[in-house]
Amino acid sequence: MTRASTRPAAQAGESLPPAPRPELEGLPVYEPGRAAARGAVKLASNENPYGPSPRVLRALRSIKDIERYPDGSCLRLRSALSKSLRVPEDHLLIGAGSDEIGDLIGRAYLRPRDAVVYPKYSFIRYAMIARMSGALPVETRVRADFSIDVADLVRVIRFTRPRVVFLANPNNPTGAYLARPALRDILRAIPPSTLFALDEAYFEYASLSADYPDGIAHLPACRNLVVLRTFSKIHALAGLRVGFAAAHPSIIAELHKVRPPFNVNSVAQIAAIAAIRDRSHVRSAARSNAREREKLRSALGELGYRVFQSAGNFLMMDAGMAGRDFFSILARRGLILRTLHPYGLPNFIRITTGTPGENRRLLRAIRAIPR
Repeated sequence: MTRASTRPAAQAGESLPPAPRPELEGLPVYEPGRAAARGAVKLASNENPYGPSPRVLRALRSIKDIERYPDGSCLRLRSALSKSLRVPEDHLLIGAGSDEIGDLIGRAYLRPRDAVVYPKYSFIRYAMIARMSGALPVETRVRADFSIDVADLVRVIRFTRPRVVFLANPNNPTGAYLARPALRDILRAIPPSTLFALDEAYFEYASLSADYPDGIAHLPACRNLVVLRTFSKIHALAGLRVGFAAAHPSIIAELHKVRPPFNVNSVAQIAAIAAIRDRSHVRSAARSNAREREKLRSALGELGYRVFQSAGNFLMMDAGMAGRDFFSILARRGLILRTLHPYGLPNFIRITTGTPGENRRLLRAIRAIPR
């Protein structure tokens, strides 16, 4: 029996537009963080409030030849990444943000009814990628502190033998991360027929934790591993959309088959090359974030809020009321946060770590909320 369509019936003499793929029925549209009005502070999208490296800004002032198509292979950027990461160039693929590479994984590897495994409360795009492909999203358990239940994840992987496993380390929106032994346990559990997409969008922030693993270090031994990283977070190039995948050349070759031509524009490539070359800017931004994030977490805890440990540039907090109401109260005070009702966490919000001044403004506004 076929499922009844939710499309409206045509009136007499009226024709309907072509029907979309059935996988899109009921699929939500991704909701980005709300743009901030003039004078407001946006702490919703995990952007770097300190901005890009001065080297990036200088490089952007010298942009030319934009009447030409970009280098579709991103040769210069891959070369710079190869030297920085000590990874061969044929192990690298550049995308319009790591989001696009997630979509490419879906297009290249997922078939209808395939299982896609990821922990509960993971980045919402993983479920969307699965559903767009007609695959079956399978969530695994998390603990009370929202950290991943590794034993359950391993059990589900062994039982379902999924086509793809998505894992964000650290996770967005919870901030929890897996240490080296846990990641090794997961890698050992994943069968060779399963693609393991390890999302390290917040790698540079989390690397300050002594036990945080580097996924790229596992590539030589794991031919089914693909590591995703981005220039949108610590490098502060979110508006230019550039990220990359590191994987065995056989995986990279398949992703290239579904990659749109000229997917990464020339300006983004030039900016990313300049960003790679300023490691001191990355270190400074990571240290500033860690310092301000912990000060903010401590202050919110003193106000009586339940705030969770995070290895990223953000905090997840139980608002003690509907997250949308908390959001609205602060939005009226010129502070834009992120509600987590799309994740099934209606009373939780996510707060991007801001500058010291932005964080002080946020705390003043939160102190004024009756409890």
